[in-house]
Amino acid sequence: MRIVCGRRALHAGLALLKPAIKETPNAPVLSHVLLRAEGGHVCLVANNLEIAIAREITAEIQEEGAVAVPWQRLEHLAAHLPGRADQPVEMEGLPGANTLSVRSGQSRAAIVGMHASEFPALPAQGQIAEEGSVCFSLDAALFASLVGKVAFAAATSEKRTVLRESPILRGMLVLVSGQSLTLAARDAYRLAACEIQLQEKPEREGAAVIPAWSAKEFARLLAAARTGRPVRLVLDEQRAQVSCHLPGLVLMARLLTGDYPMGFRQYFARAYQARVVVGRQAMASALRSVARIASADGDLVALECQRGTGAGIVRVGAQAQGQGEQAEEIDAISLEGAGCQLLLKLPQLAGAVAAIDAPHLALEVSAPQEPVVVRPVGDQSGANSVYVLVPCFRNE
Repeated sequence: MRIVCGRRALHAGLALLKPAIKETPNAPVLSHVLLRAEGGHVCLVANNLEIAIAREITAEIQEEGAVAVPWQRLEHLAAHLPGRADQPVEMEGLPGANTLSVRSGQSRAAIVGMHASEFPALPAQGQIAEEGSVCFSLDAALFASLVGKVAFAAATSEKRTVLRESPILRGMLVLVSGQSLTLAARDAYRLAACEIQLQEKPEREGAAVIPAWSAKEFARLLAAARTGRPVRLVLDEQRAQVSCHLPGLVLMARLLTGDYPMGFRQYFARAYQARVVVGRQAMASALRSVARIASADGDLVALECQRGTGAGIVRVGAQAQGQGEQAEEIDAISLEGAGCQLLLKLPQLAGAVAAIDAPHLALEVSAPQEPVVVRPVGDQSGANSVYVLVPCFRNE
């Protein structure tokens, strides 16, 4: 292999691969990056068996070939080469030595790597079969935004009791039904779901569960790409993998297997006895204000909605034995039904408020011991989002 590329393009491509690099003594190849020059393209590939990233860079191919070298070594070299950002970098795989020779200006380096056959490479673009898979396209920035609205609610490794019962809760559900796309994530205390209408109806319906960490990385990389183009998602249940495709960029991750609880649909249009609408920023500010006191009382925060001057008042408070109490009052924009009193986990409520990018939010209560529904009000994205929180009780 012999290629010539720009230093900036090389470093940017390598930096993008970092989430898919894994340092482990049991499989040292997972800390490597594969450089593959073939078919008129130069591709950088990283694969830690949980998530894989392939990035094409602009380069002149003088000789096709492939070699795997330590990502950290090559990335550090690309970042610190002297000269201009567009300085050409010549890279050559030495025959039979599994070594990459790097030359740029007056700099010379040799990086000892591994044979390309040892690398768990991605299949070529044409080998990713869409037949029998669930496939759809949507704006890359929109998909990244939807993931941000939902994936935070998935169970994490810290919630050990939940994970023992259902490891599937560590993932984000992707459901394609008719022309609608629904994303959902949940743990023992909360649920987040978001539904949009696709521009084109997919040929096949289906569902898959992407690990929440992988989904968040996908969202971050797609948001950073800023292509303004649609991303193509392929949910391959047979291979238990999901792939995202943009020009010059392929992201892949394994899927979680198991039955995901589907009881979230009822909350998209649930009747309520009381509903209060407040400003999102005002609620976020009040929660930050009482957070210190709430942390000393099991992260509990009390909300009291009552009629008063104007449309009504929402009182956000927390108390802790030996430390006192604190309360903030928010003017309600509207209040329907009787007043209500709620006791919620502050991290769960704050997470839902942070995920909402609308100017206002609504809290809906159907019965004293039923889950509380939080909805954005004034969302211009066209998405139907809902956040469901399990109420707490002082005798728990």
